[in-house]
Amino acid sequence: MRRQYHAHAWPGSNPAAGGLAGQSVSCYNQPVVAGMKTSWDDEKQKRLDDLRRQETQRGLTETEQQELQALYRILDEEEAQLLAPALQRYDTEIQRLSQQIKAQEQIIHEFTQVLDRLARQRGDVGQRVQVLEAEYVVLKEEYRRLTGRELSVR
Repeated sequence: MRRQYHAHAWPGSNPAAGGLAGQSVSCYNQPVVAGMKTSWDDEKQKRLDDLRRQETQRGLTETEQQELQALYRILDEEEAQLLAPALQRYDTEIQRLSQQIKAQEQIIHEFTQVLDRLARQRGDVGQRVQVLEAEYVVLKEEYRRLTGRELSVR
């Protein structure tokens, strides 16, 4: 069941700083997630709102402060319990993506090695071409000297 609550003294509830003071906020009583029911109810919500309001108006006694902290702990525990399945899914997804990244990094590494090898071979081929061109010039000159004619390649 969805209820609207008026935020009085949420921690860090400065409206100018994006806080919730003076704003209506939605809370769900006994939310059900994957068959999981929480223990949060209207009575606890009302008590939490009262303690927050009292905290800003006059401060809290030590007993009230302990009660407020206990309510916060209940909310934190239930939130952790409700979020646990989603967090597990996120952890699983992160692990899956990390494995994919590692596989892609391995492919990149291997591809880089192939490119390096090709670059070396290209350099080797370039040097061979220069040697052959120089040798061709020498042979062409020698042919001209021996025959008196220019070497023509068809």
